[in-house]
Formats: sequence, C-alpha cells, structure tokens
Amino acid sequence: MGGISASVQSIDSFKDFLASKNLAKSICQNYEWEARKFVNFAKNKKITSELLRKYRAEELRKNSESAVQLSIAGVNKYMEFIGCPYRMERIDAARKKVRFDEEPPSVEEYLQILNAIKRTEDERLYLIVQSIGSAGLKLSELRQLTVDAAKKGKITFDEDRVVYLPKSLCDDLLEYCRQNNIFMGTILTTRCGNVPNRSNVSRAIKMACKGTDIDPEKLSTKAIRQFYFNSLESLRSEMVDIMDEERRSSRDFFFAKSGENSLDCYSEKYFAAAKDTLKLSVYDRFLHIYDEYISPVLGNLDCGD
Repeated sequence: MGGISASVQSIDSFKDFLASKNLAKSICQNYEWEARKFVNFAKNKKITSELLRKYRAEELRKNSESAVQLSIAGVNKYMEFIGCPYRMERIDAARKKVRFDEEPPSVEEYLQILNAIKRTEDERLYLIVQSIGSAGLKLSELRQLTVDAAKKGKITFDEDRVVYLPKSLCDDLLEYCRQNNIFMGTILTTRCGNVPNRSNVSRAIKMACKGTDIDPEKLSTKAIRQFYFNSLESLRSEMVDIMDEERRSSRDFFFAKSGENSLDCYSEKYFAAAKDTLKLSVYDRFLHIYDEYISPVLGNLDCGD
C-alpha cells in the first residue's frame, strides 16, 4: 500500500470516479484541479506521509490556510480513489492571523477612519487608506497602482500573486485620475512623484481622526493592513464553512490562483445566486457576513457622512 504513486494517467479515471458520486460539477472540477496540482508536484514519486507534509507546506507558502483547506479536500479525495492510506491533515483556518506590532481597527473603526478622512477632503489620503484596507497593498506597492491597473481591476506582481481591486476602489481611483488629469502611470504619488512616506501617511491619518475615540495605535498604515488580512482570513474561513455545509465549491472565482483576493467578485456572484438555493439558516449567515464586512469594506458603499 505504501508503494502507491500518483500518475497523470489516473486523473481521467478520477474524473469518472467523481462523476459517479453525484457531486456538484463545481466540486468535481475543484477536486480534479487539486489532484492535478498534486500529481505535478509528486512527479511519480511514491506517496508517503512526508511527501504529503511537503506538499501542504508548499501550498501554505503560496496560499491562505482557508484556500489550502480546499486543496486538502481534493487531494484526500484523490488519495481515497487510488487506495492510498495516507491523508493530508486538515487545518484550522481560523487560527491563522497575520501578525504585526499594532492592534488592528475593527470594521466599525475602519469605516470611521474613512469617514474622518473624507471630511478633510484629502482625496489622495482617502484612496491610500482604501487601497490598504480593502486590497491589502503595502505603501511601497502603491507604485504598481497605476491607471492601467485601476482599469483592469487588478495588479499582477508575479505568477504567484495577483491582487484584485474592489470595483468601488477602482471607480474612485479613476474618478481621481479624471479630476487630476492623470492619464497613465502611478496614481497615488506625492507632488514630487514619489510613493508616500509611511510616517507622513500615518501622521495624516491620526490628524484626520483627532476628533474620534479610536486608539491612536490603530491608526497606522501597518494596523490598517493588519485589519485587511485578519478580516480577509476570517471571512475566507467562514465562506469555506458555508461551502462545506452546502457541498459547494467556487474555485473558479474564489481561490482561482494562488495569491488572489477576489472576495468581492466571489461574494457578489454567491450572493446573487444564494437566495433560492441555500437553506434559510445558511443564507441568514451569509447575509450577516455580507452586511458586516463584504458590503461596507469591499463594496465601500461611499461610507456615508
């Protein structure tokens, strides 16, 4: 049993095996995709627990833990099919948090920060904070936030990292470009054409929020970026739970490639299709997630006054 290896030839039979299980088409596609990835990684080596540990470590290096949970499900189904006794161990995705020194703001505090900055009419600062809080960009990565990226709705850093930009952010960026006659290149630069300085941006955020009761430690760019990652990981974990409960998968637009953050695209499609197909309790849970985070942060909804 321990001498079983993964082969490309087994994938077609695996597809037939999945079809016989009466699984949803999207789940079959996800399992097949994950099996192919593992087979390419294994390269005809004998499958051992050590090989599976190495593969999981490689997946975790490139993807979030929630995405890897979907990968584990597909690989383990493939292990079942080929009669291999080994399995990849599932991960508690909720335990992972991106850690920085600063405590992140809550969703309510993040929206309060945007409101405060909006009242100062500093549109550039407003867009900088949005880019960090709703897309997870570093300040140094604002150089890649170009007119072309705003039009495409994404920034491609390399084959392992694609950052999708919420539509509302892209709309705001392009409107800022129209108002300031920016036709190409980086959008959010200083008057000298440089990427904004971290200290200056954090100082400007704290000045804008002077009349609020938000802890000043939560008003740095690092804390706002931590808010993005912590919220995103928590949201992904909850979405995976919902998909598990409903036997759904959305590899095509949720975790389509390593490094993607296309949650607003995912949630919009899922939300539109969910009402008639989900159990009431699950749909209510999704509505709560949508109302509490997806819509105000990724959709932004103008944030009000």
